Amino acid sequence: MYFESYDPATKTIKGIYFMVLSDGDNSQDKTPEFKVKLYLIPAGSTSESDAIIVKTYELPGQYHMGSREYKNVSLNLSALGLAPGTYRLGVWVNAEKDFTEDETDHAMLFKGEIVIKESSTSEPAANPSEEKKKEDPKDEWGW
Repeated sequence: MYFESYDPATKTIKGIYFMVLSDGDNSQDKTPEFKVKLYLIPAGSTSESDAIIVKTYELPGQYHMGSREYKNVSLNLSALGLAPGTYRLGVWVNAEKDFTEDETDHAMLFKGEIVIKESSTSEPAANPSEEKKKEDPKDEWGW
């Protein structure tokens, strides 16, 4: 998982790549629906309450031992009204605990920092976590 760059002029994180993996013991079994969230967190913070959700994906479930790849995602942060500071980008799988799992490996931070030098002049989004995209694994494989 990585991102290519952050453009402070457009307040856009460019070229985000990550993969959601599912463990299990039977490739015929499928998880229930769940959410994957991309978030920003102030550098050095370890508190879940400091996370700022910037993108939510709703997955219809995933086969055990399967994967879902996200390629070349871009995120524009200008509507978030972020305070100046240093942030880290993270991915949080099964973010709303839609099913029981081992939570020791469900959230990770990307390498690299995102430095916001000045606040956005845009109004903050009403609720950035409302930006959702329903994911259909059939789309990727053409089934």
